[in-house]
This record gives sequence, structure tokens and C-alpha cells, in this order.
Amino acid sequence: MDCFGVVAEFNPFHEGHAYFIDKAREMTGCSICAAAMSGDFTQRGEPAIFDKWERAKSAVEHGVDIVAEIPQVFACSSASYFAKGGVSVLAGLGICDCIAFGSESGDIESLKRCAVYLDEHENDIKAAAAELVKDGVSYPKAREQAACSSDIDIPSDPNDILAIEYLRQDLKSMKPVAVMRHGDGHNETASALRKEIEMKDPVHFAEEQKRYFDLVAYRILHETPEELESLLSAGGGLGYKLVKEIRHAGSTEELIGRVKSKVYTRTRIQRLLTDILLGIHPSDLTAPGYIRILALSGRGAEALKEAQKSGLCTAPVISNLTKESDKLNDSQKNLISFDIMAGDVYNIIKHYDLYDHSDFVKPPYIKA
Repeated sequence: MDCFGVVAEFNPFHEGHAYFIDKAREMTGCSICAAAMSGDFTQRGEPAIFDKWERAKSAVEHGVDIVAEIPQVFACSSASYFAKGGVSVLAGLGICDCIAFGSESGDIESLKRCAVYLDEHENDIKAAAAELVKDGVSYPKAREQAACSSDIDIPSDPNDILAIEYLRQDLKSMKPVAVMRHGDGHNETASALRKEIEMKDPVHFAEEQKRYFDLVAYRILHETPEELESLLSAGGGLGYKLVKEIRHAGSTEELIGRVKSKVYTRTRIQRLLTDILLGIHPSDLTAPGYIRILALSGRGAEALKEAQKSGLCTAPVISNLTKESDKLNDSQKNLISFDIMAGDVYNIIKHYDLYDHSDFVKPPYIKA
């Protein structure tokens, strides 16, 4: 349907994203862009600089036509699950001819070979990584070392790692397109922009960090170490370590600093803090199965309407949570409850009105 899909965070949307969208549009020959975007908490487990509604609006204002939310349990998870959630949303739309992603190399064939190798040797890599973890190596490093023991050159750049994970998913009929990274990477540019935004009002953001830490501290003290250890990003004693250190920390940074080690990476700890806030367990990583619309351009709205009318869209489309929740089965209702809770917790952190900014009240942004 003359549409390409992307998986993104747009945290916040910047010139690098605009370049990527334009280049992907040129390479795919498609005019319509659909984005699967993370919600209020990002893949690193941190609250987004702007809420999902504002980021989705910004994306549509800058050339994206459809923005649908990646379910929160996938959006704040590891690269493989993040990719699974994003690709599933795009595949469910049923209108994407291609899926485009950023890459350090832009070499799609090399990335495909890496994806095939990882699929074929996944169990061996996991076993080798587990042994390295026992020796005090963090799991991401252990997995990288285990994978790189082959003749295949497995890249370590975050963009290429995600690209490989996209290729390992069921892309349905979507043709993969690798867009070579241009200038500073999206992560570096977005990080610099976030710091710049925070420096404009440091007191405000310090207050947000305090509210975030207070919520995290309450949840850690409320749960047993065993319960914390059962959460998605825990295991290996990390839940017990948080309980031990929480009374000695006065901020999120201090808590992470006290817990961080060769085995427990900063990103893993940050993700676990989000899992603690939302109560996410491994069993909650079920198939996404729904399309949560956050923003649309005029042509995006027309394309989505046609996809639903023709039966191309294979997942229930949710634009109004109050009126359309009956479209969801029990598993989907459980999954979307984490999106709703993430929004409520985010609004508390940001000190937003809990009614006006509720997922039950906020409508998708529609660009005329």
C-alpha cells in the first residue's frame, strides 16, 4: 500500500530522525510512513523527555503519517523484545511494504547473515554466555563475546544490533531496508538534546527525578526480595541487591551507583526499576495483538481506514480506549493495562493532571 514502517522512540524527534525518514522514503519508494513508537518509558527504562502524545504529534508534524504505540512491556525491554514488539505492531497494520531501520554499515546482506547465524546458534550462544556470566561478565558483554567467537563478524554498534534483531523477527511481507547512519547517531543526538532541555530548567527536572525515585523506593520497600527477583529484568540476585541498598540511597543515580557492577549493568538496573514500578513479569511478554493509535496525518488516517475496510489490518485498532476496549481479548487487555499504568505513573512523575492526561481521555493527534 505504498507504505514503509519504522520502529522508533523519537525521544525527542530531531533532525537525524527527519533525515532517516526522508532517506527511507527515497530508498523504499513509499510515500506513507508508519511508526511503531515507544510509550512513556523508553527502551533504557527511563521516563521519556516528553510524553508519548507530544512525541507522536511531533513525529507527524515532521513527516510520519501513522504513529502507533509499542506495548510498554516490549518498549522497555531488551533489544530482541523491543524489536519483536515494534515489528509486531507494524505487521499488524498490514499496510507496510517495507521496514526501514538505521545501520552503521548499511550492508543489509551482512546484517541478514548475522541474523541467520544467531538464529541457528542461539542455544550455543546462550550456554556460552551463561558460563561467562558466572565469571563476572555482564550478560550483554557475555553474549557479545559468545557470538563473536564465530567466523561471522557480529557488529557491536547499537544501531546494527537492533537492525539484526529486526531481521530475526517475522517480517511477514515487509522488505527490510537498512539506512546508513548519517552524522551523529540517533542515541547520541537525542541524549544531547535531552541534556540541553533539562539544563534550561534544572530545578524542574530535579523535582521530577525526586518523584521518580520516591515511587521506586516505595515499590522496592513494598515488595519482598523474592517478588522483585521474579520481575522481568531481575534474576541473579539483583532484586535482593536493590532491597539491600535502597535504604542507603538518596536518589536514583545513587541507587544505580550502589547496585551497578560488572554483572549488573546500568541499563539493566534502570529497566528493572521500570518493571518494579509497573509490575512487569516475564509471563507478561505475550504477543502484542493490538494497534494503539497515538497520531495520524490526513493520508495516514485514510490509509488506516482503507486497511481496516479491506481486511489488511489483522489486529484491533484502538483510538478511543473507553469506547473500544471490547475489541480486546483478556490477554490484550492485560497487556494494554501496562500502557495505561505507565501513563499514570509518568503523569505523577511529571506532575501532570491525572484526568486530563489519562489514556482514557487523551485522543490521538490528527493533523489536518
